[in-house]
Amino acid sequence: MKIPENPEVVGGGGTFDLAWIRAAALNNPEKLFHCLLRRPEYVEAARSQNFDHFFPRDLRTQIWNSTGLGKTKMPKNVSFSTNEKFSEINPETLKIFFSAYPAQNTREILLFLKKINREAIENAILISGSKGIEIATENLMNEVLSAINDNRQKIAIAVGPNKAKDIWESHPATITFAGNSEATSPVAELFRGSSILHPNESTEMYGLDLAGVAKNVHSLTAGLAIGLNLSPSTISSLMQHALKELRDLLRACNCEKISDVLLGISGDYDLAFRGATRNAKAGIEFAKKGELPESQLTEGVKSLPILLEFAQKRSVKMPIAELTQAVFEGKIKPKQATKKLTELGSGISEYLNENFR
Repeated sequence: MKIPENPEVVGGGGTFDLAWIRAAALNNPEKLFHCLLRRPEYVEAARSQNFDHFFPRDLRTQIWNSTGLGKTKMPKNVSFSTNEKFSEINPETLKIFFSAYPAQNTREILLFLKKINREAIENAILISGSKGIEIATENLMNEVLSAINDNRQKIAIAVGPNKAKDIWESHPATITFAGNSEATSPVAELFRGSSILHPNESTEMYGLDLAGVAKNVHSLTAGLAIGLNLSPSTISSLMQHALKELRDLLRACNCEKISDVLLGISGDYDLAFRGATRNAKAGIEFAKKGELPESQLTEGVKSLPILLEFAQKRSVKMPIAELTQAVFEGKIKPKQATKKLTELGSGISEYLNENFR
């Protein structure tokens, strides 16, 4: 099936891009939007307004639906196709491409899309909603986008605090777009006056990109702490120490606007340390069962060793992240980590060096 119209905005990557596109489309009924999905059956489900695959119903959703408010549908100004149909997108009308692919697959997918429609990728503003470090290159997502399109004025990243399911169900949240204003302003404009997503803009793209990676890693720690039944006070204190690790890393990277980054990522950290993020939930399950859930996409697990290596090269200590890595590598059991976690980073590096050389 051919794409029926020439969309101004295209998104790809699954649940977050669906939620993001829906919020933007509701706020801009005069514009055309398009979602790229991995498989033909996903496309058919979306065209049939069957989104249970993407957003499985939980108790909250059932209650929400019983009120008549949560029968979530995609507006009529959104179309769907598989990635291969991107070749039919008109590069003259496409203005914004939102990428929410897994960090390790982002480059491969965008290079494929560029191969079949180079002009569209090179002309559009590229926005990344992914948070991770590419293992093969140690590149952050903004650097991966730069490899796809070297025009930095057409690149930006997006951070929360928001969850795809919350956005999908129209719960108000905030989104921050970071990059050059020529890239962030048109994207933020899509959400001006939106009742769902409230946009902020920042010029600190590298710092917020790095903060998103650290947040995913620290989310695993948060999940471990929650799964180990540590007290709310201890968990909140852990968040403070995690933010200190992030601050030290930002300083080592000569980030110019550290306060802006910490403010911009603080909501994401709050969600994580309340156990509400995907990575935190993976940490909770690991604390309880000693293994990761197979169904979870846990960018934090993939980013953890490379972030620690990244920090070590810059002489930055991240003891809480180090302990988390030791737990996930099976060097120390989650319950054994409790005492060291409650010491809030004190002597963790030395402890690990002494016991797990």
